[in-house]
Amino acid sequence: MKFALRPKTVTTVLFTTILAACQTQNINEEPPAPKTLISSIQEKVEDPGLKRCLQTYQENYQFAEEVRAIHCRNHGIKSFEGLESFVELRQINLAKNSLEVVDLRPFPHLESAYFHENNLTQITVSDMPALQHLFLGKNQIVELLLKGLPNLRTVNIEDNHLGKLVFATPMEDFDSLFASQNLLSELDLTQVPNIENVWINNNFVTELTLAKNRDLVLLSANHNQLQSLDVSKQAKLEVLYLNNNQLTSLDIATATKLKRLNADYNRLTQFDLSRNQLLSKLSLANNQITEVPQGLNLIARGTALLNLRNNPFTDAAKEQLEKAKRRLKLLVY
Repeated sequence: MKFALRPKTVTTVLFTTILAACQTQNINEEPPAPKTLISSIQEKVEDPGLKRCLQTYQENYQFAEEVRAIHCRNHGIKSFEGLESFVELRQINLAKNSLEVVDLRPFPHLESAYFHENNLTQITVSDMPALQHLFLGKNQIVELLLKGLPNLRTVNIEDNHLGKLVFATPMEDFDSLFASQNLLSELDLTQVPNIENVWINNNFVTELTLAKNRDLVLLSANHNQLQSLDVSKQAKLEVLYLNNNQLTSLDIATATKLKRLNADYNRLTQFDLSRNQLLSKLSLANNQITEVPQGLNLIARGTALLNLRNNPFTDAAKEQLEKAKRRLKLLVY
């Protein structure tokens, strides 16, 4: 004998089944993490500068998880302890304080960090996928390891005691490095292939390999110890500053977009400008060049600033330079 379920009975069975499934799912789900009161954080913070700064956030927010940016610039802060509860931060600005050690790993969503003009000797910044901008200028950092930062775009670590800078993992979006006024003797940019701007003035760099950095637009490496430099892969290069190095030659034939070139105080003996007609500023002063740079007359702008002073030009070369000045009005030698 067959029995058919009435419609009302079917509905009841379905409802009971769905309700049981939902209850099972709720049982398996973890309860949401409790939020942290800013007032409770303040009670634990010992640094008076940080405590004073956090007071303004307590007046506008109840929970630490609601805060997206912390700005405590120039508060005399010496300790970072207490901020780790603000796990949803996108931006931290603690510039011009007295911090010595910082660990940014508790902030997984952090995008921008400003710690310039502190007393930092150590900073830990790794495995932070959201981080894009890191400012560490005017500290005392001796070593910086950058690892697990796939979206990092900018690092400013000028005027430190930096002797070692390591890009340990690939950073495809990285475009600007500011590392002048340090103690670097070497620099490997292989992991940042798309970098566009590099500032490493006043270091001790003896060798710089740029074979992977085809998007480079600006390189400023004044006051280093470079004896050679290969820019044959840098077709997009527009600005090149190499004053006060030890270069004996420099081939810029492939840098056809070059607009500014400074290479004063090197050991250059000759120069070819045949493919660099877009130059608006050229300075090759205080080298050992004896003949007129090849292609000088091909420079398109008659008002280009051309400084060839203090080179041992032959008399014949000087005659050619005088003729060139009829069109290149701002040429000096």
